[in-house]
Amino acid sequence: MVAAKKINFTSLQEVTFTDVDRDIVISKNHDGSPRSKIFDLEWDFKGVIDSGLNTLKKVSFYQFCPSMVRNVQRTTAKIMKLRKRTGVGGIKTHIINLSRITSIIESSDWSLLNNDENYKTFCKLLKEKKLGAGSVKQLKITLDFLFTLGLTTLKIKDGKKFVKDHSYKNKQTTEQTIALPEAMMISLYNHALNYVDKYFEDRHKLSRENKKYIEIRDKYKLSGKKMNNFSRWLASNNDDIDMDYIWDENHRTKYSEVAKNYNPKKLVQTIQQACMIVICGFSGVRLGEALSFTAKNYFTIEYNDITVSLLAGFNTKNQSKGKKKKEVYPTHPIVEKALKLAYDMSQFVRDSYKETAKSIPDRATKGVALSEINSTFIILSIEKQTDGYLVRNFDASISRFANDHDIIASEEDVVEFNILNPIHIGKLKVGYSLEKIGTHIFRRTFSVFLKRNKLGDILTLRYVTKHKNLGMTAWYTNQADLAALHDFELDSELDAMMLEANQETFAHELFYIFNEAEVLSGEEGERIMACRNAYEGTYYMSFDEILNQVKTGQSSLVELVTGFCISGGCERLCGPGDCNNKIVTPEKALVQAKIRERLIVKFEKYNTGMSYTYAILQKLAIQIESIEQTLLKHNISFDNFQNKII
Repeated sequence: MVAAKKINFTSLQEVTFTDVDRDIVISKNHDGSPRSKIFDLEWDFKGVIDSGLNTLKKVSFYQFCPSMVRNVQRTTAKIMKLRKRTGVGGIKTHIINLSRITSIIESSDWSLLNNDENYKTFCKLLKEKKLGAGSVKQLKITLDFLFTLGLTTLKIKDGKKFVKDHSYKNKQTTEQTIALPEAMMISLYNHALNYVDKYFEDRHKLSRENKKYIEIRDKYKLSGKKMNNFSRWLASNNDDIDMDYIWDENHRTKYSEVAKNYNPKKLVQTIQQACMIVICGFSGVRLGEALSFTAKNYFTIEYNDITVSLLAGFNTKNQSKGKKKKEVYPTHPIVEKALKLAYDMSQFVRDSYKETAKSIPDRATKGVALSEINSTFIILSIEKQTDGYLVRNFDASISRFANDHDIIASEEDVVEFNILNPIHIGKLKVGYSLEKIGTHIFRRTFSVFLKRNKLGDILTLRYVTKHKNLGMTAWYTNQADLAALHDFELDSELDAMMLEANQETFAHELFYIFNEAEVLSGEEGERIMACRNAYEGTYYMSFDEILNQVKTGQSSLVELVTGFCISGGCERLCGPGDCNNKIVTPEKALVQAKIRERLIVKFEKYNTGMSYTYAILQKLAIQIESIEQTLLKHNISFDNFQNKII
């Protein structure tokens, strides 16, 4: 979720703990009139701030019992004034923390924490809640505000110790987002691409046919007939509607049957899910940014006769004072089609929403409503539209899309999943899909894929041939074109994810080198083998130790064609026998065996008796003999090389 712009609360009226503060205004309308007052059970900041479409705009106090709620509201208002500038998400965090505190001490009288016995009990019960370190850290910040405001005398001196002592040890501070195994990713994206390709040209017809359906349904309803019979009636009275654009052909029953599964929105909802998968999967954008895009956000630039596809948007996450920052994302032309398809096919419901919005009296609410209505991903069922017009349940609907299209894991997928997601081991099982596939999973999958396939920094194409869908192949090709953009940058979060993926990849390779490879050659490889042989434990170095060393810069690994180098500054220019940092694994030794065969062919080609080829032949012979020494160490057989220069 994109972070909301921070609001200045320095002018907020001073809050006391009496009923005198009943009329304190928390938020205002554009004309300065009160929008939310301190004792309203819901504080509404809608239209008050310039924030993303998918940002939090309200906070509520319904969870508090009547005897506590006013003290909580006063305390929240005092924290807001003390902080001076905060976003709606920050306000909600403090409300959550105050809710946790009240549930433990069973009161909103914060001074109860001043008593040593009460505080010991509080700490004991807090630990029993099994909160992660991140949640305890946030709660500690709220406790600090209570002290600063003079509402308690409780001053936590050692914050790190407090968090360590009261957080659940087996719970991650922040759970790393899952990355999909590549085969599952490709299968999911292929299904989504198929919908975009199939229905793009008919996007306006989809809107027209669904508009007809709504008109027929409403007319039927006004006639006084029972809606229970509408599906049966429509099945035999549908001459004016093309049912293939109303009813997903993969899920419909025969017209002669009672249509229990009849859902006119099934097809357009599935297409909408497919479009979101394509946009997030092919761009690495956040959900909030994807929800704010229309086809106008897509553009191309020409660079050295190369057409590069890009998406332009705004990001307010982690920006100073919530100020929007323009971001540009690499993408593929299929994303423009997905945006147009999702927008144009939903025009039938957008027109209806616009008519309803005309009657909204409040200027701020109307402005937010129209912004949401004009976005691409709006709620397709008028009956289900309540507060807001944007689709809010994409994580659940995309999970259904994956299940409906049998995106299930093979044994290879599970192995790859566990490597990519070490803190989520066991969450993916053979023959099953992931329980939850959220849009942010596509963001990490995108960054991991770029890094693993060497499309990250230089954005070059590695392997395309195993992708069955031409749209996928075109995407990777398009990403390769981006290599021409020397000044192109991914946003900071994607950069961080790619760095993390790179570190994990190196850590897994180092774990294999330090613990599992049967034979290692090269000077550094032989040193490691000697240390391993002298070590009596199961693992010479654990994965966590290695990963920590990689992240802190204590260990590095550079992949070469013929092996690995532990020198972070390796220039990949070393020749036979002149590098003491080299490691050759069994897999790299097999690569060297193939290189040796090519060198022999080259040697024989140049071995024609011409004097000017002598130096070339000598160098080739030395390279071949050096490789043979490596092959012998790895017990790889080879035919004898006749090193005889004519």
